[in-house]
Amino acid sequence: MKWSNADHAEVPITSLSTEDWGVDQWSPDGRSLLVTHSVGKQRTEIWQIPLDAHPAGESTPRKLISDPSLDLFQAQFSPDGKWISFLAVNEKPDVRELTIYVTPSAGGKWIRITDGKHWDDIPRWSPDGKIIYFVSNRAGFFNVWGLHFDPLKGQAIGDAFQVTSFNRPNLMVLNDIQWVGFSLGLNRLAITTEEASGSIWILNHVDP
Repeated sequence: MKWSNADHAEVPITSLSTEDWGVDQWSPDGRSLLVTHSVGKQRTEIWQIPLDAHPAGESTPRKLISDPSLDLFQAQFSPDGKWISFLAVNEKPDVRELTIYVTPSAGGKWIRITDGKHWDDIPRWSPDGKIIYFVSNRAGFFNVWGLHFDPLKGQAIGDAFQVTSFNRPNLMVLNDIQWVGFSLGLNRLAITTEEASGSIWILNHVDP
């Protein structure tokens, strides 16, 4: 659905169905939505839904990025709209491999940003499109990391660098990463954290 803050009207973007749609982001020009899409047990793909609807109100989605062996999530346009970052999940028998990629929004080669050896998740672009931030447990606790990206050459530059230092249980990024929200502004970021604690107890008089 699309909601207007001018007249508070709710307009359908897609028809009612059993397909699984997840809204990731508006395009920089505000004319389309970047979404994840799957049907039943099929792989999750990245689609784009234009908002220049025909008279009936519905738009025609189109597939942007897919792979028969991978589930794709967390799609994000770069600020200039020329690139799309996303997360690829490869469910192997003994391990789950997560890798962040970037690809031209017009279509083209996937550019590997992370090596798939860590739990790297939730990629987000810096406002100038020259850094890709993400959440990773590569140093033990989940924290925000960054990696420089050259938008002209389409390649990562240098090594990933750590941004936050939530390294203790009484203030940490949630281990259950699906509940972590992560957003960037011009000079600040917001991320979900939690306080975790535990105690050791002794139970007396338990003999029958």
